Amino acid sequence: MAKTDLIMKDLAALFQSEASKADVKAVPSATVLDMDAIREIVKEELEKLPKAKPEPIETVLEVKTPAGTVKLQGVQHEKFEEVLAVVSAGEPVYLYGPAGTGKSHIAESVAKALKLDFYMTNCVTQEFKLTGFVDANGHYIETSFYKAFKNGGVFFLDELDGSTPEALININTALANKYFDFPGVGRVEAHKDFRCIAAGNTVCTGATEEYTGRFALDAASMDRFYFIHIDYSERIEKALAAGDLDLVAFAHKFRKSCKERNIQALFTYRSISRISKLKSVIPMKRLLWGALFKGMEYETVSDILSDMYEMEYAKAYRQDKTTSLEEIKLLAA
Repeated sequence: MAKTDLIMKDLAALFQSEASKADVKAVPSATVLDMDAIREIVKEELEKLPKAKPEPIETVLEVKTPAGTVKLQGVQHEKFEEVLAVVSAGEPVYLYGPAGTGKSHIAESVAKALKLDFYMTNCVTQEFKLTGFVDANGHYIETSFYKAFKNGGVFFLDELDGSTPEALININTALANKYFDFPGVGRVEAHKDFRCIAAGNTVCTGATEEYTGRFALDAASMDRFYFIHIDYSERIEKALAAGDLDLVAFAHKFRKSCKERNIQALFTYRSISRISKLKSVIPMKRLLWGALFKGMEYETVSDILSDMYEMEYAKAYRQDKTTSLEEIKLLAA
């Protein structure tokens, strides 16, 4: 009889026996149970079990807009349809939430759904970035805001809360009056298809511990926008992780542990994508330090990982013996 069959026979007898642990003699051939062999057999049997398939992720979204029914390729954020509905109604929207949650992607997808051109400006600290200016030759230099306002399109102002209040007065004025006086051009009426989406990390009440250098907007400016909170999308995370639910769970736990410890660290979509792509070719310790932990203190990372001891990625990190401590400390703070 093969060794595997003998061990399986002994195990069956052991489980069927009503004898106590001390009464091992009740087991016919179990003079000594080879635990290493048992573990190996159990492992082999588990590997034969069918793997749970991740739920299929919808990669084509069909939405109804004033322009008709549109099919959008790619995974969309759970809040996308709410944003689309508000923008379609002609209301300015402010998307706020953590860095890297896909706010600019949502804005661009809205423009595609509405079949409008997409214009973008980052963090306005000087008026001319919005209004444009007349150069030394007397030519008006157009801006993204001017083009969207005059010709129609979705104007996306990223980092609204990092823009100076003085510069944002222009946006407030244009949204309120539906016209704007551009330098060297004169009064321009807002195009019927002009839409405005802004984004930031705060609720526009000023700087926070996590996001410094942010400005508070006055009540009138805040009143111009419909606020929608944008957090990380589990739907997008699953797609970027290629269905690796252990990686998604690891990301969620990492963020939670950092928040509880008041640690400023990000586990963004980009981090998930990199880890998913590289996990089969780069040792786990080196991978996580290169893609996620870079710049953090070694002791801090060890403390965070203690919260995730039984998680698959934490186990793989501990089991990696190929990455030296010296290599890690080159990436640590």
